[in-house]
Amino acid sequence: MTYNIVEVKNLKKYFFLKKGVLGTASGVIKAVDDVSFTIERGKNLGVVGESGSGKTTLGKTIMRLYDPTEGEIWLDGVEISKLKGYELKKVRRRMQMVFQDPASSLNPRRDVRSIITAPLDIHGVGTKKERLARAKELLNNVELSEDYLYRRPANLSGGEKQRVSIARALALNPDVVVLDEPTSSLDVSVQAKILTLLADLQKKLKLTYILITHDLSVVRNVTDNTIVMYHGRLVERSTTDNVFNDPLHPYTQTLLSSLPVIFDEELALLPKAKPLPDTSARQTDATQGCPFFDRCPEKIGERCLREELRMLEVKRDHYVSCAKYY
Repeated sequence: MTYNIVEVKNLKKYFFLKKGVLGTASGVIKAVDDVSFTIERGKNLGVVGESGSGKTTLGKTIMRLYDPTEGEIWLDGVEISKLKGYELKKVRRRMQMVFQDPASSLNPRRDVRSIITAPLDIHGVGTKKERLARAKELLNNVELSEDYLYRRPANLSGGEKQRVSIARALALNPDVVVLDEPTSSLDVSVQAKILTLLADLQKKLKLTYILITHDLSVVRNVTDNTIVMYHGRLVERSTTDNVFNDPLHPYTQTLLSSLPVIFDEELALLPKAKPLPDTSARQTDATQGCPFFDRCPEKIGERCLREELRMLEVKRDHYVSCAKYY
């Protein structure tokens, strides 16, 4: 039996721009704008889009590192978007995050032991001896020896730093782990090892992953479902197979047309490349129409710009926000 461990409903995270000494409001950046999706326990969700699409802000808002502007976040049947203080602290034990750059997310003044046990210290879990034993266990889980306990980040390779980051994220036995570009700063050979490690840990610990990345090849190989974001908005959502084999939104088609391939047979399976005009993002534009309007090669006029678009189920379990399907 499966059930949704994460439910996000109409989530918004806006950043309000201010100017002058009085802090007068001058605009708004809609980093996450009315996003909804669910994740089944033990499954992987891929979040893809260009830089600036709102992927990382979405992850941090779900983690409650940012307070949402509007909307709901449900974790295992509990609505957490408005929790504060001790109640929020309890929830954070069940959700952890692996950040994009392990070099900047690890304190250079602390050794590996204290980095990994920091979550245990904060939540008052175990004695000093038990925390040390837990640190050794976690190092073993990420395939590092106990010799690493007293090393500092400066003495670790990029892959080793990321393994330590993963060990720290697992210290409290979370249910959900948000992976923010977990392999982007690593070379290709190390990327493969980290992805294999994450897959092994998921099976062993029954984890649910939210994978935020611009690397479409990674998403295609490791996720069950995929959402596509553009300027804070959700433009497509379905199973990963559906999104990659039958992309519906012009933006998704454009993204997938850039996938690297080796054989001509693979190239034939990709959507045909569509040139896009080089326009700047309209992140402060208040229009309710499609955010992709300026760059879309298939726009159908004023309707795209003015109509309030919602996610529409065009095919079974395949949703898209595009005026051409209305």
